[in-house]
Amino acid sequence: MRVMVYVRFSSEKEAELYLPDFREKMLKYCEEKKYDVLVFLNLIGTTVPAIKRGEEKIMELAKKDMIDLLVVPNLCTLSDSMSEAARMIKELRQYSVHVECTRYDLAEYTLNRILENENME
Repeated sequence: MRVMVYVRFSSEKEAELYLPDFREKMLKYCEEKKYDVLVFLNLIGTTVPAIKRGEEKIMELAKKDMIDLLVVPNLCTLSDSMSEAARMIKELRQYSVHVECTRYDLAEYTLNRILENENME
């Protein structure tokens, strides 16, 4: 499975502190699942332009059929709102790219269940 790992930090300082640990944990997660990591993308920023920059890079690879799976720590990495995260997941599915979170919270679990049920209808 061809994978893109994506992490986003709110500031340079946060990235300095946490990127090495995130990189190690995310790559270990993929190794345990026997995923072939093609790209590890880390961006900094919580503004709309920063979030859009990440989305553009992800969609570029999806449209070129270069990835099968996007691995993120949580859905907040994709967007600042669950509705935007859901929109992006649906768009990725049009290119047969799935999203996998390495850790979940209750809101993410609920959103994933809703999206799974939409696919069954």
